[in-house]
Amino acid sequence: MDRKKGKIIKTVLIGAVPAGKAARYESLAKEKAKRLFSHLNEGHLTSYESRDPEADKWGGAILTENLILSFSGFPEDGDSFICLSTAHTLRDIKKEDEKRIIVITKTEYLAKLPEIKKLLQ
Repeated sequence: MDRKKGKIIKTVLIGAVPAGKAARYESLAKEKAKRLFSHLNEGHLTSYESRDPEADKWGGAILTENLILSFSGFPEDGDSFICLSTAHTLRDIKKEDEKRIIVITKTEYLAKLPEIKKLLQ
C-alpha cells in the first residue's frame, strides 16, 4: 500500500496456501493495511497497535518509509516478521522504527535473530 495515498499497490499470493484460505488471507492482509493507514495520524507504526481479536482484527502490517506492508497466513508475530524482514531487505525502514515495531508487536522470536539482536543493542 502507498503510505501517502492509502492505495493498495499490489497483492501477491506467496507459497502453497491451503485450499479455501487464499481469499481470507488476502482479505485480512488488506484489512490490516487499511486499518494501519487509518491510524497514521495517531502515530501508529503497526496494525498491532489497533488489533482487536474479538473483531477479527490482527497485527501483521507495518509502516515503512514509502509503504505499508501487510501479510497474512501466519500468527501475528510471523506476519509482522515477514513484513519487517521485507522492509529491512528493501532498506525502506529506519532502525529506530524497526526497534519500536519489535517492542510494540512483542515479537519474541524476532528478537532472537542475530541481525535483530545487533539492532536492539
